[in-house]
Amino acid sequence: MTLEPSELFIIFIGALVAVVGYLLKRKDEEQERNITDLYEKHHTDAERLHTVELRLATDHYVKSELDSKFDKMEEVMTHGFESLGVKFDVLSATLMAHITKEEVHKKP
Repeated sequence: MTLEPSELFIIFIGALVAVVGYLLKRKDEEQERNITDLYEKHHTDAERLHTVELRLATDHYVKSELDSKFDKMEEVMTHGFESLGVKFDVLSATLMAHITKEEVHKKP
């Protein structure tokens, strides 16, 4: 039972296709593991990043601290504008008195 060269060629091609298929399957399995590892790492990193963001958000500006600062700023501005209003009233009264005196002196 001797094999013809064409039969040997077909067997060789079949073996070659089987070897290439086996190597491609191993490569696909390796890539699948790598992709799975990357997704797991991404998920872990995303959770860690979220934890850090929450910590920064809670530690950076404390609401009570901001409330007290805004209350102080409101108090300073309210007192400042009231004081400024009083000063403008005094200035207006002084100017009116000065203008009235000049008008009295101008009349014959």
